Amino acid sequence: MENKLTRMLDFKEIEYALVENKRPAFSGEQISKERNIGLENVLKCILLTDGKKYCLACTTADTQLDLKKIRNFLKADRLSFATKEEIKLVTGYRSGCVNPIIIKKKVSIIFDHSVREKKIVDISAGIPTAGIQIKQQHLSLLVNPRFEGITKEITLPSQVKTLVLKKRGKKSRSSQRMSEKETGSESKKNTFYGNNDRLINFKKNQSGL
Repeated sequence: MENKLTRMLDFKEIEYALVENKRPAFSGEQISKERNIGLENVLKCILLTDGKKYCLACTTADTQLDLKKIRNFLKADRLSFATKEEIKLVTGYRSGCVNPIIIKKKVSIIFDHSVREKKIVDISAGIPTAGIQIKQQHLSLLVNPRFEGITKEITLPSQVKTLVLKKRGKKSRSSQRMSEKETGSESKKNTFYGNNDRLINFKKNQSGL
């Protein structure tokens, strides 16, 4: 595959790897899975606007943008996500396929500090079925972005699952202790009520067992 981006990288003799994926990938999670690269190495580029000007905020896919931080950094009164139509008009790409190297119109570009920490980053090749994996140092030299802390911590789905399992584990242990206590009291009740199963079952249901 060859396009304007790969031709420019070849012309500048910049080392990169073109990775094509079988299925279209737009989100960070999809790209990570399809191109077999860590989520923390996938660069997501989000176009923002204050109603007049545009800004391309870039960070790793394992983080979440903090609009308040970006707004304060840009000293903007308001800031919102650009529409799909605006993304196409300003960048020349469809949503989910934006890269910071070649953009149709001139915009301010901000990289989060998390990007600087990576050796290799995966950026879109401009289409949903291919990406460019390039050294972060080379990418930064090409784009010359402003670096700023523009993200906030997020809980990934896998982390949520772990937390849920931990909570369930605690709940299960708690329920087990309750059950043991209730079993002890039920033994006394069962001895008292003898073979009256209906009454015993009623007592159990009332206890939530």
